[in-house]
Amino acid sequence: MEDISCLVKIMLSYNVHFKGVRDLMSLGLKIKRIRQQRGLTQGELASIVGVSSGYIQALESNRRNGSLKILKKIAEALAVDTSELLEDMQEKANKVHLDALLSDISTEIWYGGKRVDERKKDMLRRVLDAILLSEGE
Repeated sequence: MEDISCLVKIMLSYNVHFKGVRDLMSLGLKIKRIRQQRGLTQGELASIVGVSSGYIQALESNRRNGSLKILKKIAEALAVDTSELLEDMQEKANKVHLDALLSDISTEIWYGGKRVDERKKDMLRRVLDAILLSEGE
């Protein structure tokens, strides 16, 4: 039982580090998806926003972060609210993070400066599965 309480602390702690888990649903992918749904090319979006097509390409491929000013212009050009664009992306990214963590428990997990061993990682997966099942997710 002590191991389970330790795992719950790990899950709730701000001192947890997940090595190798990355955003699978990024702002760049979100912009690209909406741009394509609107039938715009990178060049057309760039022209509307007032930046180069290379800038849009770099944003969409996550090689560059856009300023809030540029993101507002992109949101206007794509006819979406800026907060909706960012909130939706964050919500989906959070869901993907959990899926990635559950499917790849080989990710290194650290708590209190110590690496969590394989046995406890397996227990962590079971605890997360149980939580999701109990909530009907």
